[in-house]
Amino acid sequence: MAPKSELWRLYHTNGTHYKTDKSHLNAYCIGCMKLCTEGLCSSDSTAVATGEIPAVRKNEKLKEAGQ
Repeated sequence: MAPKSELWRLYHTNGTHYKTDKSHLNAYCIGCMKLCTEGLCSSDSTAVATGEIPAVRKNEKLKEAGQ
């Protein structure tokens, strides 16, 4: 088996398979996920300030929403 490419350090996988494919896993760009979770956290902070939601979501929930 060939070693993993160095490019894989830029991606995160949650261990789930892509659609019905049993060979390939879902992969998410770490940089894109960071930007998405930062944006979600910012919008949550605004929603907390306006009283729409009681608290900002935890980091794990933000990562799930960013996928």
